Amino acid sequence: MLYYPALDYLTAGQASCRDLGGIARPGLHRDFIHCSMTLLALNKPFGTICQFSPHETRASLADWVKAPGVYPAGRLDSDSEGLLLLTDDGALQARIAEPRHKLVKRYWAQVEGAVDAAALGKLARGVDLGDYVTQPCRADYV
Repeated sequence: MLYYPALDYLTAGQASCRDLGGIARPGLHRDFIHCSMTLLALNKPFGTICQFSPHETRASLADWVKAPGVYPAGRLDSDSEGLLLLTDDGALQARIAEPRHKLVKRYWAQVEGAVDAAALGKLARGVDLGDYVTQPCRADYV
């Protein structure tokens, strides 16, 4: 069970109990709404794309996740493996995935060759992926 501090949203007229995904329960503090949600942690395998629709040459999330109505909160490239959170809670998904929330994420990467200060500096300044440049980040050698 998850409890949202929802009074600010409700009193500002920005959302209803139903919009927040919860049901008001008698006896609960009025600042909270009792909500149930699904949150899955998947160790996404290498070669799997972060979408549920089928792909011609790669496995998709549908090959690993059978829970209905969940969506990935973020994404990992198909050549990456690791923790991927999936939820049916749209607000939580947005909080994790949308860059405007600036939620800190930590990645460990295994790379080929030597990692030096210049390589870490390039990564820290942002990487041009062709269709966009990643945000600057903190990059350390572990």
